[in-house]
Parts: sequence; structure tokens; C-alpha cells
Amino acid sequence: MVEVWRGGSGRQARLAAFFNTGLKRGDVQVISLDLSVARMIGALLAHAQADDVGVADAMVAWCALQYDSVVYTSDPRHLARLLPPERLRLC
Repeated sequence: MVEVWRGGSGRQARLAAFFNTGLKRGDVQVISLDLSVARMIGALLAHAQADDVGVADAMVAWCALQYDSVVYTSDPRHLARLLPPERLRLC
């Protein structure tokens, strides 16, 4: 969501509608970045030796691992350093 909001108008409206619908239906869960989660994400980045991967990508990867999920992305470069191939889908 962070990356889309940074990207400018147009994509934001579609993403907001997707999240609002998903939250209402229970298909989307919002995870807070608290101290405990931040430490685990830092450990994931350290383990992968991924100094150039940003926090947003790292949090997405951590959520995929934590919640046994798949990540759909158009830019897998950084996520591929943190996740096994079976957790990534190109879109």
C-alpha cells in the first residue's frame, strides 16, 4: 500500500476500494509495525544480507512468511531476495 500511495493518483482509488472491500469481507488484515514485528523484520533482512531492501518490501515478505501467503508483485527484485520462489507471483 505504501508503494502505491507514493506512485500518484489513479492507482490509489482502485487500491483503496480493494482494501475497503477486503476489510469488510475479512479477506484483508492490517498488520501493525510494532517493536516486536520490527525486530523480526530486521532479523529477516540481516539473515538475507539484504541491506539495500527497504522496510516496505521487508514487511511484505515477513507477512507472507508469517501468514503462509503468496505475494503478487510487478517488481520481484527485492522480494526475491527475502522469499522463496513459490511465494512470489508476477502480475
